[in-house]
Amino acid sequence: MRWRALCWILAAAGVALALVAPHAARAADTGIDIVRIPPKRVAEPSRPEQNAPPKAIEPKKEQVAPPQQLGRFHKLSVKLGALSGDAQKGWLGVRMDPVELPLALSLGLVNANGALIVDAAPGGPAGEAGVRFGDIVVSANGKQIAHMGELRQLVSSSAPGTQLVLEVWRSTSDDGDFLSTLRRLADGGNAYIMYRLGRMYATGIGAPRDEAEAVRWYRKGTDAGNLSAMTALGLAFMEGRGASKDTQEGARLLKAASDKGNHDAMHALGLYLREGKQVAKDSLEASRLFTLAAEGGHAAAMVELGWMYDRGDGVQTDHVKAAHWYRKAAELGNSAGMVNLGFLYARGKGVEANDALAVSWYRKAAADGNPAGIHNLAAMADNGKGLDRDPEYAATLMMQALDLRYEFSRSQMTENANNWTREFRRALQRKLRDAGFYSGNIDGEFGATTTAAVEAYMKRNR
Repeated sequence: MRWRALCWILAAAGVALALVAPHAARAADTGIDIVRIPPKRVAEPSRPEQNAPPKAIEPKKEQVAPPQQLGRFHKLSVKLGALSGDAQKGWLGVRMDPVELPLALSLGLVNANGALIVDAAPGGPAGEAGVRFGDIVVSANGKQIAHMGELRQLVSSSAPGTQLVLEVWRSTSDDGDFLSTLRRLADGGNAYIMYRLGRMYATGIGAPRDEAEAVRWYRKGTDAGNLSAMTALGLAFMEGRGASKDTQEGARLLKAASDKGNHDAMHALGLYLREGKQVAKDSLEASRLFTLAAEGGHAAAMVELGWMYDRGDGVQTDHVKAAHWYRKAAELGNSAGMVNLGFLYARGKGVEANDALAVSWYRKAAADGNPAGIHNLAAMADNGKGLDRDPEYAATLMMQALDLRYEFSRSQMTENANNWTREFRRALQRKLRDAGFYSGNIDGEFGATTTAAVEAYMKRNR
């Protein structure tokens, strides 16, 4: 599955490394990027709703139904293909989402273990084996899958051609259509599924993309007492996505959900307050909200809180605390936390300077598909820091980062390529040539021809 994130750039010192963190500036010619996984937004703008925003919404208490037998287990044998850009790694050909406990309970499962399949590529290994949208993968070759990242790492660490027996939980609806199953649950009063449907329409994953329809479900879920729906509705008003923009109502909904203990709302409101966008800037309140959410187990808030300690924003600079929160996020499987913790090891801030540990965390993030982790691992391999110097391997990794359309890697290769070794640059030119995007000399000189090849590779159709 492709890891996607927007990026911002910030000044720092050292080798060409990226750190997943908040906002944006660049130190010229340092090769260093600090980026952040963006907060959960409802989706990209579509069309605003024509009606005026509703009056303030006061949710009812959400009703939680006991689990029902709404599905059954299937075993499917899958032969892994090869990952694009790295023929040594397995490829399953799916997009996945985490399994949230309310969804699992709504579908008749007793826990949130596994990975939800939201798309299986036609002709891909999983699709050919019969894996389909709505399946929840709970085990592979008899080993329980605890979370989505575990399945992704298992696949990427397996060689192409490896046979996996996947055990999946599948809805037993009459028509076999997962979207119809969710609609029936929502129409029956399941407030969490109302929220989930809203997310699907907002992102266009599993349902036709329709921002107005997403907001309709968020409103229904909010009225039924679901705090995640309230948070999503607040974000829709803040951004004007599927509804007329109303920052006052959006902030009110986010605060209401935060006050009721929703960690996603705390995280989202904290981002607005820290950045001073659409609400008055308040770094102290942002750090308080991030702390509450982080202490409640919210991994993305842990990364943001670590960032604030790292930069001294709203709190006293404390690299030890930054490392603590990055590590907590990393141990929960958050690849942004992995990248940031690796960055601290590379800098020797808050932890001992240890390139080998930095590489270890970058590898874990890279295995999770995080392009910042892939980029940083390439930089370490090119410089021989924490692992044997290997410009050829570094170029393979850079192709993967470019394949993920990672903007910082593009800027490095088009603006600051001289910070990388000539051996690396030659290897990258060969790989661009083999991919059909470069026809110039393999000389390590990154002039207009090589730069154009990098740009074309990034912008190619898939």
